[in-house]
Amino acid sequence: MAGIPFGPSRNSSIFGKLGLLWGHTEFGDTTQNGWGPSYGVGATIGITRGWALRADWDRYRFKLPAAGGDRENIDSLMIGAQYTFGNPR
Repeated sequence: MAGIPFGPSRNSSIFGKLGLLWGHTEFGDTTQNGWGPSYGVGATIGITRGWALRADWDRYRFKLPAAGGDRENIDSLMIGAQYTFGNPR
């Protein structure tokens, strides 16, 4: 994950993510396991020195039995709050 801080106290940021995932899916009597790429973007908006609001979008790409074993995209959107323990920037 790589981020670019911004804002008056520099506790806000935009970031990108890149990685691998291990997927296990089941559909009826069929199962599928395997590795696939994952990537995404997100942002945190600092409310105080410790608290921030956060939004992330991620895409996972792996084989699904329901799709005949073809690779499919699965998108995820997450919104939440984040607290940084210790001495936040």
